[in-house]
Amino acid sequence: MAEDPDYLLAELADGYCERLRAGEHVNIEDYCTEHPQLADDIRDLFPTMAQLEITKMQDELEQIGEFVVKSEIGRGGMGIVYEAEQLSLGRRVALKIIRSEAINESSQRRFQREACLIGQLEHPHIVPIYAYGVEDEQQYFAMRYIRGPSLQDIIDEGTQTPEDSIVIIAQQLASALAYAHSQGIRHRDIKPGNIMLDAGPHAWLSDFGLAIDTHGSITGSLAGTIRYMAPECLAGDDDERSDIYALGISLIELYTFTPVFPQKNSDELLDAVQTGLSSLPPGIPENMQKILSKACHVHPHKRFTTAQAFEEALATVKMSSFVTVQNNLKKTLLFAALLLLFFAGLLFFGLDYYRPQPPQHLPPRPAIIQEEPQFPPPHPIHLPLPLETHTTESEEDWLPPKREHLGPPPNHLLDHPPKRARYDGERPRRGPPPGKGPRFHDRPEPQ
Repeated sequence: MAEDPDYLLAELADGYCERLRAGEHVNIEDYCTEHPQLADDIRDLFPTMAQLEITKMQDELEQIGEFVVKSEIGRGGMGIVYEAEQLSLGRRVALKIIRSEAINESSQRRFQREACLIGQLEHPHIVPIYAYGVEDEQQYFAMRYIRGPSLQDIIDEGTQTPEDSIVIIAQQLASALAYAHSQGIRHRDIKPGNIMLDAGPHAWLSDFGLAIDTHGSITGSLAGTIRYMAPECLAGDDDERSDIYALGISLIELYTFTPVFPQKNSDELLDAVQTGLSSLPPGIPENMQKILSKACHVHPHKRFTTAQAFEEALATVKMSSFVTVQNNLKKTLLFAALLLLFFAGLLFFGLDYYRPQPPQHLPPRPAIIQEEPQFPPPHPIHLPLPLETHTTESEEDWLPPKREHLGPPPNHLLDHPPKRARYDGERPRRGPPPGKGPRFHDRPEPQ
């Protein structure tokens, strides 16, 4: 007898709501894949039920301290994170509280320790804390509100991330880990759900609820999400290299969009985690395969010794990627220049080829030779010789009068004597000096 579809749908809906209350990240499409005959009903019903659950949980908390709750962002095994508004500063914050069913003395100590650990860290890729307080026996602390999605959201949606951006994200997270380890703090719960992305891309490491301070008295214990735990964590022998392992597994899933350990049975999952990765799944770029293989090695002594070494290895990939982009750009520019030169030559020779030529059937024009005009030789010109002058006048008659016969100089010349020469000595004479050259009176008298 076939199972009643309505009864099956009701059971699925109850299980879906329980998983939501437990803080799990539930994908509706998984239910549709498992029960294709109810896919349409599941897509219509489950989103509405999820919204009702969120509204119900929001009604339980409207304001705590100076923070007004707006909406729920997410929830984990111990706490719930809300989007809230800080009234004193008028800014949006992420407000974290302890779930009501998880409140006990141990959880309260852990919650306060998480706030103190985050307060000690100041790094551009670690979500900062703004305030911590207790209101009506309810602990809370406010953090920076990150507007972007988490890595888990990107993996679930299958959003393709550029390879260069993944390298940048990995380097930022390795830098945050290196700083936290230098302060004696181990995260112990690194997974895609605890990594937020902002514009840039800018990665943020969050949720230090399971972190421990190696400088204090707290010792290591089994904690974290099994899918991202290093094999040595199962024996309670974790260290900084375990965080590197978890970050490497998260980056592999960001490349492949599938879980590295997809086993759903807990025993099978523990066996797979303890065995480790035999090889990387397909889809990892070649320049990242060696780095991720080393980061996710099953033996801790074969991994990167520190997160800083992991960061430096990622920096070389980023630099080689930048050099590759530069080389590709140079090749592109060279090809464009050659192509432009080719078309310029083609245009030049094409115009020369199609230039109009003179018609070939016409005879060539004869060369025009301009001859110089020929003039007759000039006739000789015979000029008459000057006639000899015969006069009976004496030399005194035609010579100019001498000065003494001109009389005294006028009065106006006496009042204004002539100006002196510009140089000392004798005034310059006009004509040749005396005795040099012919004069009228030196001419021979006519015969």
